Amino acid sequence: MRSHRVARVAASVVVGASLAMAGAACGSTDSGVRPGAARTLHGGVQIVRAAASVGDRDAAASALAHLERSLADLRADGRVDAGAEARIRRAIATVRADLALIPTTTTTTTTTTTTTTRPEHGKGHDEPKGSKEPKGRKDHD
Repeated sequence: MRSHRVARVAASVVVGASLAMAGAACGSTDSGVRPGAARTLHGGVQIVRAAASVGDRDAAASALAHLERSLADLRADGRVDAGAEARIRRAIATVRADLALIPTTTTTTTTTTTTTTRPEHGKGHDEPKGSKEPKGRKDHD
């Protein structure tokens, strides 16, 4: 368990560093990203960072995919130029690769089956010897 925790923390640090690069790519002076677009992208980076920091690889990957779609929309709207888009996509690719370092959680399930053997009907202690009628049933003519 300790090794998983250490691996998760180490992976979160790596992802965090990659996200810092992505954040820097989103908006510095004359970055090719308009201020509103930079805020949108930074918000997406924060969501990825939050998921990665708790070791939730699936949520981080989902948030990263959403960030990538937002980038495509912002580029199509002319709010991010081609150079900035290329820088941000490189940072996203680095983060995506780093997400693979976060271990997935595994669940182990143990199933126990108990079998009870009962004597065959008529050969155990249920019926008196020689009785051919089912126990408890007697014909009263």
